[in-house]
Amino acid sequence: MIYHFRIGLTTGSGTIFGGNMTFTTTSAPPLVATGQPSDAEAGKVKLIGAVDTNGTTTSVNFEYGETPAYGLPTPVQVVPGGSNVVDIEFIAEGLVPGTLYHYRLAGTSVAGTAFGEDVAFIAGQTSGGTGTPVAVPDATTLDALDVSATAARFQGIANPQGGTTFVRFEYGLTSSYGSSTPGRGIGSGTDPATVI
Repeated sequence: MIYHFRIGLTTGSGTIFGGNMTFTTTSAPPLVATGQPSDAEAGKVKLIGAVDTNGTTTSVNFEYGETPAYGLPTPVQVVPGGSNVVDIEFIAEGLVPGTLYHYRLAGTSVAGTAFGEDVAFIAGQTSGGTGTPVAVPDATTLDALDVSATAARFQGIANPQGGTTFVRFEYGLTSSYGSSTPGRGIGSGTDPATVI
């Protein structure tokens, strides 16, 4: 983003401003979220996730395996930079039925790399969603925690209603807010969960 700034001086003689200057901030890394797998069959499953590119072309792929060390990357998919959340899917095949697997979505852009949450499933036994909400997601803001003169922790209750979801808190000196916490993925569950 491009920001404008200038210096301003005020004295008993009046106010004067310096010239307009600009600076450009670096891009933020992508936001990625891992959803619940779906469409399980004997040896395959659909891996589900979502990415917010934060405006920068982003390469995404799933990592999966029998441990949280993963070890098996899926082919890279390139998502053009934009302002919308993009759903990502991949059919993982050759899975051993009854075996516990872990997976997550990874996203890389010129601004950095980010990883979704680790999700575990048993091949042939998943009962996850589709990554698409079954209803409008629910969000309830709760009282702030640990409030001091310079800080507070925000909390709320989120129910993704089955859609792969990102969460953030907005805050400011008025109800127009103006600032927000960084977004983060919270998966695609269908039960309410407290988010801090």
